[in-house]
Order: sequence, then C-alpha cells, then structure tokens
Amino acid sequence: MKQILFLGLTTMTLIYGCIEPPDYPIEPVIQFVEMTRTSVTAQTIPEDANRQLDTLYITFSFTDGDGDLGGGDTSNVFLTDSRLGNAGESYFVDDIPDAGVTNGISGEMTVMIPEIFCFPNSEPRDTMIYTIQIVDRAGHLSNEIETPPIELICD
Repeated sequence: MKQILFLGLTTMTLIYGCIEPPDYPIEPVIQFVEMTRTSVTAQTIPEDANRQLDTLYITFSFTDGDGDLGGGDTSNVFLTDSRLGNAGESYFVDDIPDAGVTNGISGEMTVMIPEIFCFPNSEPRDTMIYTIQIVDRAGHLSNEIETPPIELICD
C-alpha cells in the first residue's frame, strides 16, 4: 500500500513539474552546442570546379521567453565571418509553434554552410571564426556567440 501511495505522489509531482512555465527572458538567448568539423576544404577563388568541398554544420541552443522566434518575412539568424568584419550571411527560420501552456520556447538550431570561400592570395591554410546572433519578430536581438576556430584548407 505504501508503494502505491508513494508512486501516486511522485506522479503528481512530475505532472506539476511539467506545467511550470519556463523562466526565459523575452530576448532570445543562444549557446554554442557543436559543429561537425574544425577543418574544412574551402572553395578557392577563382573557383575550381573539380574541388571537393566540405559542408559545415553549426548547432546552437536557443530560448525565447515570449515565443516569437522565427517566421516573419525577414532573415532572423546572422553569421558573421571574422575575416569580413560586419559582413556576413543571413538565414530565415520558419515560424516555431508555441510549445505547451506558455509562450516560452527552447530548442536547438543547426545551420548548414555548404561551402566556405578562401580569398585570393590566401595562405594555403587560413583560420576563421563565425559570430552568430538571432533576432525574434519583436526585434529583440540575442547575445552573440562564437564558433571555435575553423581551419580553412585553401591549397
């Protein structure tokens, strides 16, 4: 009898714990998780059509307290190449549906970069870092995160 009562209390505690609203700030918060490689064969300029290029996948986690991440008609994920300064690539994330009772959301995103370019007259090996930031539909910018250094094989 004591075991069943204990099980019942545990279940009630777990159910209550499941509906606790997340305590996320309304600004998106991101954190680096992983990338698939730290060294990539990059595209040389002018392009070599026979060169086999590496694809890079970068994964980061996110939270957003008001749940308005993704959707809209503008880019909402920004990657900046450390070699270029403020110029970079932007990506569009589809609308992320509300999850459960509250509007706070969390999860992971993975960005696929099919090719990275080496600049003319680059050294045979170059290094770069991506800085990543996201923005929600209300215009709240996340913190910025950086990838570990990425070695570019340019020769």
